[in-house]
Amino acid sequence: VCKEYWTTSLEQEIRHSRLFDNSTNDATMKTKLKLHEVLRHLVTTLTLSLPLDQVLSSLTALTMQAVDVDLCILSLRDQNQFKLYVWSPDLSEKGVNVQPITIDVELLERLRSASIRGQLPQLPFHQLEMLNPLKNVQFETLLPVPLFAGNECIGLLNCYSSKTIHYSDEDQLMLLTIATQAALAIKHLQGVDEDVVTQKRLIKTFVNDLCSGAPDGEDSLRRRARILGYDLSRAH
Repeated sequence: VCKEYWTTSLEQEIRHSRLFDNSTNDATMKTKLKLHEVLRHLVTTLTLSLPLDQVLSSLTALTMQAVDVDLCILSLRDQNQFKLYVWSPDLSEKGVNVQPITIDVELLERLRSASIRGQLPQLPFHQLEMLNPLKNVQFETLLPVPLFAGNECIGLLNCYSSKTIHYSDEDQLMLLTIATQAALAIKHLQGVDEDVVTQKRLIKTFVNDLCSGAPDGEDSLRRRARILGYDLSRAH
């Protein structure tokens, strides 16, 4: 499905093969700089109070460029399932078969333990398949990066490549640092969204009661108005 995004030129082959080794060649140094840039951009984005969609779109696009993979997707936890939220590039018109994934306790613990050690999870094929929501996409390498906020896994950042790639210890630590910052940002923004929804619900109920007559009296309405920041002695 993703073949149109894959390149097979000699230059690309060389760049992929040198990108994540442990040497100090130029390609590796550039990769480290890119990963630091992703972290810097993410922290900067958080200070702008942007919507969750915009933050996650930037995260997937930047990660895809930094680790030089063909596809990067982000799934967020919804009850007991992880559902695709955003991807870069967008393959929604490519006929991709997307399925929600469920992570059992054993696999979740393996992801958490690797994250605590600052290492990417080393998983057998059948467990990688459990973490893959794209059921008809060809790839050579699948890199699952768990998003942990404390002990809670709130999402999964999956990177797909048509090449076999290896990651240095420093690159792994940087990727997981980015993942941790992203997890904290997502949890914060989800909390902000929930607060906004709750506030709108309170205001709607208050206005309905104001228009229809408060069942518990005008004093109660005045107290609720003050809590919501309204002064009923003024025209609105």
